[in-house]
Amino acid sequence: MKKTFKLIGLDCANCAAQIENAIQKIDGVKNASVSFMTGKLVIEVFDYGEMEFVRKNFKRTDLFVIISLSGETKEGIRILNAVIPTGVRLLSITRLQSNTISGLCDYNLYVATQVVEQQSFYELISAFYILLDLLFLNYLEYVTEVENYEL
Repeated sequence: MKKTFKLIGLDCANCAAQIENAIQKIDGVKNASVSFMTGKLVIEVFDYGEMEFVRKNFKRTDLFVIISLSGETKEGIRILNAVIPTGVRLLSITRLQSNTISGLCDYNLYVATQVVEQQSFYELISAFYILLDLLFLNYLEYVTEVENYEL
């Protein structure tokens, strides 16, 4: 699965290369590419079949994070059911409501969304993506600190 993100304020090829290298070191990332010219980050992550392949490398000290706005995606539930027997800790990030995925996880982060009902149904979900961005940026900072400590 591929996801594309817009990077604001990225104006240096060296910075883009550093971000790309850091992201490619993250477990679960199959490929990452950053273009400072377009300000885009494209991340390709493992799907279920690839998760099956890497599952043998899970350690009890690992934390498996699953992200699903609804908390009811069939593929997400299927993946969790495959990961549970490994004994790793599970963290879900879902909408603020009772859902299957959060019920299967040890830890949960919930994001409140807001439904706007005017002429049509619309759900404001920007808080969900802001949380993901903040967690990801903090993780990149952590990876950089660990790499600098190891030097």
